[in-house]
Amino acid sequence: MLKSLKGHEGMTQAIAFSRNGKLLASSGKIAQLSGHSDLVNAIALSPDGKRLASGSADKTVKIWRIEVL
Repeated sequence: MLKSLKGHEGMTQAIAFSRNGKLLASSGKIAQLSGHSDLVNAIALSPDGKRLASGSADKTVKIWRIEVL
């Protein structure tokens, strides 16, 4: 089944699925991850699905704790 997900205002830079396939993270323009001051161009989920790493054109890498509702 094909689904279209909305939320980006510009192009999508990267996507990552959790190991169990229940979580999808995507990056593009600065949006939800307010700790970066430039484009987020790389993301990765930890094997346990509890953390997200994001790399930005602002030359920073950040680790985020994920709380799934």
